[in-house]
Amino acid sequence: MSEGLSPQARALLDAARGGMAPDAAAVRRMRGRLDAAMTRAAVKSGASGKLALGAKLGALAVIAAGAVAYV
Repeated sequence: MSEGLSPQARALLDAARGGMAPDAAAVRRMRGRLDAAMTRAAVKSGASGKLALGAKLGALAVIAAGAVAYV
């Protein structure tokens, strides 16, 4: 994305990246909602604890991959 940019433009983008990340409160809210949704799904399907944990980790991996791709 930044291959054709000048060093000054790259430095400006690098400095702005920190402001694009969600704050700690937003991350906590998202984690809480994800935990609640995964718990409801596990209870509804009667899934074991290991299956629910695997689903939660998979969802977190997708979210993390999306966040990394966004930055």
